[in-house]
Amino acid sequence: MSRTADITRSLKERTDDANAWGADYFLSIHVNAFNGSAHGYEDYIHNSLSDSSRAIWDSYRTTVDINNIYLLAKKEDSRFNSFTIGNFEINYLDKRSPILATLWAIAIPSVGQIYVHRIILASFTLIWTAIFVYNSHFLEAVIYLVNGDLSKSNAVLDAQWFLYIPSFYFFSIYDSYTSTVENNKLFEDEQRKFLKSHYQDYTFKLTNTGKVNNMQIFATFEHSTYLELAIAELEEQGITNILALPLKNRTEERKKESCSIIFTNLMVSP
Repeated sequence: MSRTADITRSLKERTDDANAWGADYFLSIHVNAFNGSAHGYEDYIHNSLSDSSRAIWDSYRTTVDINNIYLLAKKEDSRFNSFTIGNFEINYLDKRSPILATLWAIAIPSVGQIYVHRIILASFTLIWTAIFVYNSHFLEAVIYLVNGDLSKSNAVLDAQWFLYIPSFYFFSIYDSYTSTVENNKLFEDEQRKFLKSHYQDYTFKLTNTGKVNNMQIFATFEHSTYLELAIAELEEQGITNILALPLKNRTEERKKESCSIIFTNLMVSP
Protein backbone atom coordinates (compact mmCIF):
# COMPACT_ATOMS: atom_id res chain seq x y z
CA MET A 1 0.00 0.00 0.00
CA SER A 2 1.30 3.45 -0.87
CA ARG A 3 -0.19 4.99 2.27
CA THR A 4 -1.28 3.78 5.71
CA ALA A 5 -3.01 6.95 6.96
CA ASP A 6 -5.59 9.40 5.64
CA ILE A 7 -3.11 11.63 3.85
CA THR A 8 -2.95 12.91 0.30
CA ARG A 9 -0.05 11.72 -1.81
CA SER A 10 0.56 12.65 -5.41
CA LEU A 11 0.59 10.04 -8.15
CA LYS A 12 4.30 10.68 -8.70
CA GLU A 13 5.07 9.94 -5.04
CA ARG A 14 3.17 6.67 -5.22
CA THR A 15 4.90 5.56 -8.42
CA ASP A 16 8.28 6.49 -6.93
CA ASP A 17 7.52 4.26 -3.94
CA ALA A 18 6.51 1.39 -6.24
CA ASN A 19 9.77 1.70 -8.18
CA ALA A 20 11.75 1.81 -4.95
CA TRP A 21 10.02 -1.33 -3.70
CA GLY A 22 10.74 -3.14 -6.98
CA ALA A 23 7.05 -3.93 -7.46
CA ASP A 24 6.05 -5.93 -10.52
CA TYR A 25 2.69 -4.14 -10.87
CA PHE A 26 1.35 -0.75 -9.86
CA LEU A 27 -2.42 -0.58 -9.30
CA SER A 28 -4.05 2.73 -8.41
CA ILE A 29 -7.67 2.56 -7.20
CA HIS A 30 -9.58 5.79 -6.67
CA VAL A 31 -12.99 7.36 -7.19
CA ASN A 32 -13.40 10.27 -9.58
CA ALA A 33 -15.43 13.37 -8.77
CA PHE A 34 -19.08 12.69 -9.54
CA ASN A 35 -21.23 15.35 -11.21
CA GLY A 36 -24.46 13.36 -11.34
CA SER A 37 -24.23 12.25 -14.97
CA ALA A 38 -20.96 10.34 -15.25
CA HIS A 39 -21.03 6.55 -15.47
CA GLY A 40 -18.78 3.63 -16.38
CA TYR A 41 -15.05 3.41 -15.76
CA GLU A 42 -11.76 4.42 -17.37
CA ASP A 43 -8.39 2.74 -17.82
CA TYR A 44 -5.00 4.41 -18.06
CA ILE A 45 -2.23 2.45 -19.76
CA HIS A 46 1.40 3.53 -19.65
CA ASN A 47 2.33 5.28 -22.91
CA SER A 48 5.57 3.33 -23.19
CA LEU A 49 3.62 0.28 -24.37
CA SER A 50 3.78 -0.54 -28.05
CA ASP A 51 0.70 -0.52 -30.27
CA SER A 52 0.69 -4.32 -30.37
CA SER A 53 0.77 -4.52 -26.54
CA ARG A 54 -2.13 -2.09 -26.31
CA ALA A 55 -4.08 -4.12 -28.86
CA ILE A 56 -3.45 -7.31 -26.87
CA TRP A 57 -4.56 -5.64 -23.64
CA ASP A 58 -7.67 -4.18 -25.26
CA SER A 59 -8.61 -7.59 -26.69
CA TYR A 60 -8.16 -9.19 -23.28
CA ARG A 61 -10.19 -6.52 -21.47
CA THR A 62 -13.00 -6.66 -24.05
CA THR A 63 -13.19 -10.45 -23.78
CA VAL A 64 -13.40 -10.27 -19.97
CA ASP A 65 -16.20 -7.68 -20.23
CA ILE A 66 -18.15 -9.80 -22.70
CA ASN A 67 -17.81 -12.87 -20.47
CA ASN A 68 -19.06 -10.87 -17.47
CA ILE A 69 -22.06 -9.66 -19.46
CA TYR A 70 -22.80 -13.26 -20.49
CA LEU A 71 -22.63 -14.49 -16.89
CA LEU A 72 -24.86 -11.64 -15.72
CA ALA A 73 -27.42 -12.31 -18.47
CA LYS A 74 -27.43 -16.02 -17.61
CA LYS A 75 -28.01 -15.33 -13.91
CA GLU A 76 -30.85 -12.93 -14.73
CA ASP A 77 -32.35 -15.46 -17.19
CA SER A 78 -32.37 -12.87 -19.97
CA ARG A 79 -34.06 -13.56 -23.28
CA PHE A 80 -32.10 -14.05 -26.50
CA ASN A 81 -33.03 -14.42 -30.14
CA SER A 82 -33.36 -17.99 -31.35
CA PHE A 83 -34.07 -16.98 -34.96
CA THR A 84 -32.62 -14.04 -36.89
CA ILE A 85 -32.55 -13.06 -40.56
CA GLY A 86 -29.72 -10.84 -41.75
CA ASN A 87 -28.29 -9.60 -45.03
CA PHE A 88 -25.74 -12.41 -45.17
CA GLU A 89 -27.27 -15.27 -43.22
CA ILE A 90 -30.27 -16.87 -41.55
CA ASN A 91 -29.43 -17.97 -38.03
CA TYR A 92 -31.52 -20.32 -35.95
CA LEU A 93 -30.75 -22.46 -32.93
CA ASP A 94 -30.61 -26.20 -33.40
CA LYS A 95 -28.57 -29.12 -32.13
CA ARG A 96 -25.22 -29.56 -33.87
CA SER A 97 -22.49 -32.16 -33.60
CA PRO A 98 -19.14 -30.78 -32.34
CA ILE A 99 -17.32 -33.79 -33.82
CA LEU A 100 -18.83 -33.17 -37.26
CA ALA A 101 -17.91 -29.48 -37.04
CA THR A 102 -14.34 -30.46 -36.19
CA LEU A 103 -14.12 -32.89 -39.11
CA TRP A 104 -15.44 -30.26 -41.53
CA ALA A 105 -12.88 -27.74 -40.25
CA ILE A 106 -10.08 -30.29 -40.64
CA ALA A 107 -11.12 -31.10 -44.21
CA ILE A 108 -11.74 -27.54 -45.43
CA PRO A 109 -11.00 -24.42 -43.33
CA SER A 110 -14.10 -22.20 -42.94
CA VAL A 111 -16.62 -25.02 -43.51
CA GLY A 112 -16.70 -25.68 -39.76
CA GLN A 113 -17.87 -22.07 -39.27
CA ILE A 114 -20.46 -22.42 -42.03
CA TYR A 115 -21.76 -25.52 -40.24
CA VAL A 116 -22.77 -23.34 -37.26
CA HIS A 117 -24.06 -20.50 -39.49
CA ARG A 118 -21.16 -18.10 -38.86
CA ILE A 119 -20.95 -16.85 -42.43
CA ILE A 120 -18.89 -13.70 -41.85
CA LEU A 121 -16.26 -15.56 -39.82
CA ALA A 122 -16.25 -18.34 -42.41
CA SER A 123 -15.58 -15.78 -45.16
CA PHE A 124 -12.77 -14.25 -43.10
CA THR A 125 -11.22 -17.70 -42.52
CA LEU A 126 -11.47 -18.70 -46.17
CA ILE A 127 -9.96 -15.45 -47.47
CA TRP A 128 -6.98 -15.55 -45.12
CA THR A 129 -6.41 -19.24 -45.78
CA ALA A 130 -6.20 -18.45 -49.49
CA ILE A 131 -3.79 -15.56 -48.79
CA PHE A 132 -1.48 -17.71 -46.65
CA VAL A 133 -1.48 -20.62 -49.12
CA TYR A 134 -0.88 -18.34 -52.12
CA ASN A 135 1.95 -16.28 -50.62
CA SER A 136 3.70 -19.28 -49.08
CA HIS A 137 3.56 -21.23 -52.38
CA PHE A 138 2.44 -24.16 -50.29
CA LEU A 139 0.67 -26.03 -53.10
CA GLU A 140 3.67 -25.70 -55.42
CA ALA A 141 5.95 -27.03 -52.69
CA VAL A 142 3.62 -29.98 -52.12
CA ILE A 143 3.62 -30.82 -55.85
CA TYR A 144 7.43 -30.80 -55.99
CA LEU A 145 7.56 -32.87 -52.80
CA VAL A 146 5.16 -35.48 -54.20
CA ASN A 147 7.29 -35.73 -57.35
CA GLY A 148 10.33 -36.37 -55.17
CA ASP A 149 12.13 -33.07 -55.86
CA LEU A 150 12.88 -32.00 -52.29
CA SER A 151 15.35 -29.25 -53.24
CA LYS A 152 12.83 -27.41 -55.45
CA SER A 153 10.15 -27.90 -52.80
CA ASN A 154 12.35 -26.18 -50.20
CA ALA A 155 13.38 -23.47 -52.64
CA VAL A 156 9.86 -22.49 -53.69
CA LEU A 157 8.33 -22.57 -50.18
CA ASP A 158 8.22 -19.20 -48.41
CA ALA A 159 8.80 -20.19 -44.78
CA GLN A 160 7.70 -16.84 -43.36
CA TRP A 161 4.22 -17.10 -44.87
CA PHE A 162 4.06 -20.85 -44.33
CA LEU A 163 4.50 -20.50 -40.55
CA TYR A 164 1.19 -18.61 -40.38
CA ILE A 165 -0.72 -21.65 -41.63
CA PRO A 166 -0.42 -24.12 -38.67
CA SER A 167 -1.59 -21.67 -35.98
CA PHE A 168 -4.39 -20.31 -38.18
CA TYR A 169 -5.48 -23.79 -39.30
CA PHE A 170 -5.63 -25.32 -35.82
CA PHE A 171 -7.30 -22.24 -34.35
CA SER A 172 -9.99 -22.56 -37.03
CA ILE A 173 -10.57 -26.17 -35.93
CA TYR A 174 -10.68 -25.19 -32.25
CA ASP A 175 -13.08 -22.31 -32.96
CA SER A 176 -15.43 -24.60 -34.90
CA TYR A 177 -15.57 -27.07 -32.03
CA THR A 178 -16.06 -24.51 -29.24
CA SER A 179 -18.64 -22.55 -31.26
CA THR A 180 -20.69 -25.70 -31.77
CA VAL A 181 -20.53 -26.57 -28.06
CA GLU A 182 -21.65 -23.06 -27.06
CA ASN A 183 -24.39 -23.14 -29.71
CA ASN A 184 -25.71 -26.38 -28.19
CA LYS A 185 -25.74 -24.76 -24.74
CA LEU A 186 -27.86 -21.91 -26.08
CA PHE A 187 -30.16 -24.44 -27.75
CA GLU A 188 -30.68 -26.28 -24.46
CA ASP A 189 -31.34 -23.01 -22.63
CA GLU A 190 -33.87 -21.98 -25.27
CA GLN A 191 -35.65 -25.33 -25.08
CA ARG A 192 -35.78 -25.10 -21.28
CA LYS A 193 -37.25 -21.60 -21.44
CA PHE A 194 -39.75 -22.63 -24.12
CA LEU A 195 -41.04 -25.56 -22.09
CA LYS A 196 -41.21 -23.49 -18.93
CA SER A 197 -43.04 -20.53 -20.51
CA HIS A 198 -45.48 -22.54 -22.68
CA TYR A 199 -46.24 -25.69 -20.71
CA GLN A 200 -45.36 -25.21 -17.05
CA ASP A 201 -47.91 -23.64 -14.74
CA TYR A 202 -46.58 -20.41 -13.24
CA THR A 203 -47.59 -21.56 -9.76
CA PHE A 204 -45.59 -24.78 -9.97
CA LYS A 205 -42.56 -24.96 -7.72
CA LEU A 206 -40.29 -28.00 -7.47
CA THR A 207 -38.90 -28.14 -3.95
CA ASN A 208 -35.66 -29.81 -2.96
CA THR A 209 -37.00 -32.23 -0.33
CA GLY A 210 -35.07 -35.26 -1.50
CA LYS A 211 -34.48 -37.47 -4.48
CA VAL A 212 -37.48 -38.05 -6.76
CA ASN A 213 -37.69 -41.62 -8.02
CA ASN A 214 -41.13 -41.70 -9.62
CA MET A 215 -42.99 -39.10 -11.60
CA GLN A 216 -46.26 -39.04 -13.54
CA ILE A 217 -46.80 -36.37 -16.17
CA PHE A 218 -50.28 -35.45 -17.40
CA ALA A 219 -49.97 -32.96 -20.25
CA THR A 220 -52.61 -30.90 -22.03
CA PHE A 221 -50.54 -30.91 -25.21
CA GLU A 222 -50.12 -33.73 -27.73
CA HIS A 223 -47.02 -35.86 -27.97
CA SER A 224 -44.06 -33.95 -29.42
CA THR A 225 -40.28 -33.80 -29.40
CA TYR A 226 -40.48 -31.21 -26.63
CA LEU A 227 -42.08 -33.80 -24.34
CA GLU A 228 -39.38 -36.30 -25.26
CA LEU A 229 -36.66 -33.75 -24.49
CA ALA A 230 -38.26 -33.02 -21.11
CA ILE A 231 -38.45 -36.71 -20.26
CA ALA A 232 -34.86 -37.28 -21.40
CA GLU A 233 -33.64 -34.48 -19.15
CA LEU A 234 -35.56 -35.93 -16.19
CA GLU A 235 -33.93 -39.30 -16.84
CA GLU A 236 -30.51 -37.62 -16.86
CA GLN A 237 -31.31 -36.29 -13.38
CA GLY A 238 -31.77 -39.87 -12.13
CA ILE A 239 -35.58 -40.17 -12.39
CA THR A 240 -36.06 -43.49 -14.15
CA ASN A 241 -39.70 -44.45 -13.50
CA ILE A 242 -41.62 -41.89 -15.59
CA LEU A 243 -45.21 -42.22 -16.81
CA ALA A 244 -46.14 -39.69 -19.54
CA LEU A 245 -49.77 -39.51 -20.69
CA PRO A 246 -50.41 -36.89 -23.40
CA LEU A 247 -54.10 -35.97 -23.56
CA LYS A 248 -55.00 -36.42 -27.22
CA ASN A 249 -58.80 -36.12 -26.95
CA ARG A 250 -59.31 -32.49 -26.09
CA THR A 251 -62.52 -30.52 -26.24
CA GLU A 252 -62.74 -27.05 -27.69
CA GLU A 253 -62.99 -25.61 -24.19
CA ARG A 254 -59.81 -27.44 -23.16
CA LYS A 255 -58.00 -26.10 -26.23
CA LYS A 256 -58.74 -22.55 -25.13
CA GLU A 257 -57.10 -23.11 -21.77
CA SER A 258 -53.49 -22.17 -21.28
CA CYS A 259 -51.16 -25.09 -21.85
CA SER A 260 -49.49 -26.37 -18.73
CA ILE A 261 -47.59 -29.30 -17.27
CA ILE A 262 -49.01 -30.74 -14.08
CA PHE A 263 -46.66 -32.90 -12.09
CA THR A 264 -48.51 -35.21 -9.73
CA ASN A 265 -47.80 -38.12 -7.46
CA LEU A 266 -44.25 -37.16 -6.66
CA MET A 267 -42.94 -40.04 -4.59
CA VAL A 268 -40.02 -38.76 -2.58
CA SER A 269 -37.60 -41.22 -1.10
CA PRO A 270 -36.57 -40.58 2.52
